[in-house]
Amino acid sequence: MRERDGQLDRHFAVRGVKQIRDAQLHVFGGCGHWVQLERQAEFERLVTDFLQER
Repeated sequence: MRERDGQLDRHFAVRGVKQIRDAQLHVFGGCGHWVQLERQAEFERLVTDFLQER
């Protein structure tokens, strides 16, 4: 999620990550709601690293 997301309140993301086993939350600064497009390389690296840990 981005640092200041007008679409998603960070409270919900924090609550979700606490309820989902092995979940991770990463907050991206300096981008809009579509972090997977705006910071594609960094997003893909995080997802790839997460999946390789499993």
